[in-house]
Amino acid sequence: MSKRDLLVDLGYEDSVVFESPDYDNAIIGTDDNSRVVYDYDKMVECLMEEYGMDYEEAVEFIDYNTIRALSYYPNGPIVVHGIEIYDEYNKPFKMDTEEEIKRVSEDCINWIKSWFDENGNGCNAIVGVSGGKDSLIVAALCAKALGPERVIGISMPDNGQGTNEAEKICEYLGIKYYCIPIDGITGAMNFSLELTGDKVSKQTKQNIPPRIRMSLLYGFAQSHNGRVVGTTNLDERLTGYFTKFGDGLASDLEPIELLTVGEIIKIGKYLNLPDKWLYKTPSADLPNTKTDEEELGFSYKDFDEYIRHTKELPKEIVDKLEKRINDNSYKLNPIAHYVP
Repeated sequence: MSKRDLLVDLGYEDSVVFESPDYDNAIIGTDDNSRVVYDYDKMVECLMEEYGMDYEEAVEFIDYNTIRALSYYPNGPIVVHGIEIYDEYNKPFKMDTEEEIKRVSEDCINWIKSWFDENGNGCNAIVGVSGGKDSLIVAALCAKALGPERVIGISMPDNGQGTNEAEKICEYLGIKYYCIPIDGITGAMNFSLELTGDKVSKQTKQNIPPRIRMSLLYGFAQSHNGRVVGTTNLDERLTGYFTKFGDGLASDLEPIELLTVGEIIKIGKYLNLPDKWLYKTPSADLPNTKTDEEELGFSYKDFDEYIRHTKELPKEIVDKLEKRINDNSYKLNPIAHYVP
């Protein structure tokens, strides 16, 4: 497919096609509507041939500089052949007034209802309820969209963990609640890995529980006429602050994946959810981990402002944010496959 045909397919008939990548300013160029336009495959080829990069280095470089470009051109989407995901969130977006918050909240509720009508008519929404704000708000949105009788919350505590008020949250929302402890499963998994005689890394042990929870959610959904509803927010998506095929990239739908932490809290306020749960200090609740912001090294407030371009941040904070995005961008790449 030619680049012109690609742009037509994407709905950007009037966009300018740039033939020669130029990385001096980390972008290719813009059309009359301040949209950054380039061809992904062409850029990879250029970096490999002219700059001596291998394929993985070229992909990582492009993904990193695509994110950087958003800071310079916040008013229009980036058209990218191969990683159109950036086009999803790089749009003018505001949730400042009561009217805007109501519109987004009701749109999200209607979107969930429509999704279930088309992909699981009569099915239940299965939500892993951790006690944090993300799962609280997602469960509340599903209850509004489908009715509380079609929403099931599941708490899956590991060894030494409590349920973090998950039962109280489900009771407050009027949804069914189940508690499935996973300590026996994680213990067996760790024991099996240790049988190899090699050291089991700290990160391996941290990522086992989320992947077990994903398997349990899908097992439960399949037996209870359900669809698994994800709870990842935009901050987590871009920083890679999730376990791949655990609590991220492993669900049937993601209602809040393109909303920042600050924006979903506004939705929670609109839904009249209690402050004690909305403003609870966020934590991944994994073995040997700190709070989210301690682990990330920056605040969600700073990251929200970076994403939505609402405030100019100090360079040292921007550098830290961009490094985190760049280091974790591989999690969002499609699974590589051989094309015969």
